[in-house]
Amino acid sequence: MVEVTTEQRVAKIEGIVEEHSKILDSINQRFISLENKLDDYWGRLDSKIEITRQELSATRRELDSKIEGLRLNLESKIEGVRQELVATRKDLEGRVEGLRQEFMTTRKDLDGKIEGVRQDLEGRVEGLRQELITTRKELEGKIEGVRQELMAEIKSAKQELGTEIKALRQALSSRTWWIIGLLVTMWVTIMAAVITAIFR
Repeated sequence: MVEVTTEQRVAKIEGIVEEHSKILDSINQRFISLENKLDDYWGRLDSKIEITRQELSATRRELDSKIEGLRLNLESKIEGVRQELVATRKDLEGRVEGLRQEFMTTRKDLDGKIEGVRQDLEGRVEGLRQELITTRKELEGKIEGVRQELMAEIKSAKQELGTEIKALRQALSSRTWWIIGLLVTMWVTIMAAVITAIFR
């Protein structure tokens, strides 16, 4: 059996240690490379984040500017519409007041015309009433005159008939002629009563 000397063991250990040192150096180099890559990644990420933040800030300022412009434009339009509505309201109020005054004037005019027509009609009606009263009195007077004339004629005719009947009674002694005379007298009396009733 070959004996291993201390120097050989030491050399072997040193070889192992050197080999491990190389492995550690390699691992260390990898860690350093990874750290550099990570730093580079974080740097690029920070740069992108900053660029994105700046872009967002610029976009926000632009949006704020547009919003402010839209707000001012909208306020201007609202104010214009408000002024237009105020002017329209005043115009409408003026028109309504004018129509109200015109209505009141027309109403007064119509009331005056209606009153004039009413008074005219009342005057005409009163005139017609007086004319009717006068005409009625005239007709009543004429009817009364005609009635009196008829009554006078009837009275005269009755007296004449009575005289004639009396003469016939005296001339005729027959009962038949006496009945006929009585009937004639009754007929004359009835006719006189009818005529008198008609012209009352």
